[in-house]
Parts: sequence; C-alpha cells; structure tokens
Amino acid sequence: MGRNTSSQSIVITDTDKASYLKAYHFSTHKGAEVDIVLEDKCGNFYGIEVKSKASVGEKDLRGLKQLAALAGKKFKKGILLYTGNQTICGFSNGNLLAVFISTG
Repeated sequence: MGRNTSSQSIVITDTDKASYLKAYHFSTHKGAEVDIVLEDKCGNFYGIEVKSKASVGEKDLRGLKQLAALAGKKFKKGILLYTGNQTICGFSNGNLLAVFISTG
C-alpha cells in the first residue's frame, strides 16, 4: 500500500511499547474501518484514520463514527489525518476532527 502503510506500522510499533496504550485496527463486515484505535489504561478509545487525499468529507469519517457509536462514552476523540491544507473541526459534536499532514 505504499507510504501510508509504513507510517501506520511505525505508529503501531511505537505504541505497543507504551505500557499505558494498546493499539488495534477496527473494521466492520460492511466495510467501515479505522486504521489505528488506541485504548488507554482507563479503557477510553481514540481513533486515528489516515487518508491520502487533499480533501475530506463526512463519508471519510464513517469508520470513526461507527467506532464512536460502539464505544459510547468511552470514545474520546477521533482524528482523520489527510494531505489537505487546513484543520477542520466540528464533526460529530466536536469529538472528530480532520488534521492536515505534510507529505513532503
């Protein structure tokens, strides 16, 4: 899968070493998925989705929204990393946001 796969593997490897975080991948049989799900020692969940595209919308947050619905109050924050040029807040009552990352 190229560049994104390597970055995701590095993050997962590093978080596995931290005793206070567990890293997972989330997917449903209907195709929704979240690249990285972090669980802290209190059982709270944080989702990280990585997209290799310059613009994002509500449909790109599908996996994070489904994770949030399943985790309920234990879901604390979802972040969509993408190659655009601005941080976008305000998705799903403020617990989801899209953050641009540099590709260069």
